[in-house]
Amino acid sequence: MASLSPLLRALPLRQPRLCARRVRTLASLNPQQNPHPYVQPHPHPNVLPHAVPSPLSITPRALQQHLPFRLPSVVTEILEPDAKKPYHVFGHRRPFKLDLGGELPEFEIAFETWGELSEKKDNVVLLTTGLSAASHAKSNATNPKAGWWEKFIGPGLPLDTTKFHVICTNVLGGCFGSTGPSSINPATGREYGPDFPMLTIWDIARAQFRLLDVLGIDRLHAIVGSSMGGMVSLAATALYPDRVGRVSSISAAARSHPYSIALRHAQRQVLMSDPNWNGGRYYDTGVLPAKGLNVRLDFVYNAKKSSL
Repeated sequence: MASLSPLLRALPLRQPRLCARRVRTLASLNPQQNPHPYVQPHPHPNVLPHAVPSPLSITPRALQQHLPFRLPSVVTEILEPDAKKPYHVFGHRRPFKLDLGGELPEFEIAFETWGELSEKKDNVVLLTTGLSAASHAKSNATNPKAGWWEKFIGPGLPLDTTKFHVICTNVLGGCFGSTGPSSINPATGREYGPDFPMLTIWDIARAQFRLLDVLGIDRLHAIVGSSMGGMVSLAATALYPDRVGRVSSISAAARSHPYSIALRHAQRQVLMSDPNWNGGRYYDTGVLPAKGLNVRLDFVYNAKKSSL
């Protein structure tokens, strides 16, 4: 890990194509239309041209042939941390189409930051998490508890906060402040549970870049991730090559090996064999499938040890 910092200066990608114009906030158009200080329109307001196929009908690679395009206008908000939620919350208050055909009526992304953002907003490092990690990668004033990458973020460390503005999100579907199966489904008033739509790595990457749009960050200095986060970093670089300066993908792959897919299937079967699984609706009973979850975690640990 000590060699991570040099990686942030390596692998430069091609130069960005910046948007020709910026959109004014609702406040600058008409202060009476902007009662909430965080509400602002999506910075890319125009819809897709009619000649461009639906993103759901083509692969992410094929979609790049039609870039640059403009995303539909959305209303968003960013809420500050508080005692109950010691992280920022990005609220995307419009439907979000998913790669496999589903849709979220809206979603939230929890995120935390460390280091000062430069005036040009060109020193941002996006840290993408593994499958089960929260956004709390490093302790801060709001949450002094040690983070899961505590020894790698800070002054003089691989992600040097005297140089970089580090942003870490809890991924879409992550349930640590971000919308996931434990979130309330607006259509039913109860937890999504098994009704939560299927996500892909592409969906996770696109949701993170919606956040970057609202923050006014056109181009990342680097994107860094390990495990599933490494896959997200590769997907984001493929989707937005003009917006990523460098990529560091650690212990990850561009696609899953069939053996890996088989192992994941076995892990899910172990979890679902717990009687308390209740068809995925254990939120209704308040009893978690703890036994199945513990056996699954042992499965994961042994699988990782055997691959070393």
